[in-house]
Amino acid sequence: MSDAEEQILQTIRQGRFLPSIPAVALEVLRLARDPRVSVERLAETIERDPALAAKLLRYANSTYYAGNQPIVSLPQAIVRLGVRGTKLLALSFNLTEAVGGDLRDFDFHTFWQRSLTTAVAARRLAHHSVRSLADEAFLVGLLADVGSPVLAGAFAQRYRTVSTTFLRSPQNLAEIELKILGVAHPLVGRRLAESWHLPADLCQALGAHHDPASLPRESPAFNLAAVVAIAAVVADIVVRGPAESRINQLVTLFHDQFALRTAHLAAMLKGVDQEIQDIADLLAVSLPVAYNVHAEAKAEMLRLAMAPADATEAAGPKTPKS
Repeated sequence: MSDAEEQILQTIRQGRFLPSIPAVALEVLRLARDPRVSVERLAETIERDPALAAKLLRYANSTYYAGNQPIVSLPQAIVRLGVRGTKLLALSFNLTEAVGGDLRDFDFHTFWQRSLTTAVAARRLAHHSVRSLADEAFLVGLLADVGSPVLAGAFAQRYRTVSTTFLRSPQNLAEIELKILGVAHPLVGRRLAESWHLPADLCQALGAHHDPASLPRESPAFNLAAVVAIAAVVADIVVRGPAESRINQLVTLFHDQFALRTAHLAAMLKGVDQEIQDIADLLAVSLPVAYNVHAEAKAEMLRLAMAPADATEAAGPKTPKS
């Protein structure tokens, strides 16, 4: 990190632009570090935040965790979600409340469109590649752009230029932020996650999701960053359209980092609209009117991004390349 970036981060900290993590989420994170923590103890803590408890119950009954029997109590929901899944979802649901703030000029509709698409795509990609990290991938994907509203709060006028440039430029958001502000959202997101005392792997992945190669390839942080990097390009294609440069970027990342089959991308896109909307409802955030992963983006991602893999369809592991 350059001296200039460190100085900008210091300005952000001094200006109190970093949102704080809710107390219940902190306590859930602390309890979940204990391998002997009981379901009942976790449930008692979460019940102190009725809105969070309701969201976890709804999510445990969602199509993603579809079970034969409906879940009617928080302990049952924790059993279905698992302690780790409960921890990560509690963080997801609580941290999104901390992100909002009073930023009149910030485009939160597009922010949540990108964030939710990245989160859902990351979890679906992880399910086919690094399945044990699927819940972590969802959280890192959800928080991938969390540094952007922080930057918008600290540098309101210049961030309006960032937003305008983003809509018409082929460059990704981090490149535009770095050029105009001198610092980009991945670094701010990492520092924010560190201030929340999130696990080191998650913090490192947040900071490197635009540059996974900066991390050791054998590390969980690399696997998370690689998944989220691909998911972020998918979100970029959805938000800004399937331009050739973005499709080519997806091709490169998909085949450099993973050995997945065409069917895996098709599975990732199937039903993604409804899942994104369900998560938006849970988090009480607004998406653009009539938002959906439109047919043109889906068709281009399937036709162009996966064409090089057809010749090796029958081969290749479902894990990140090492």
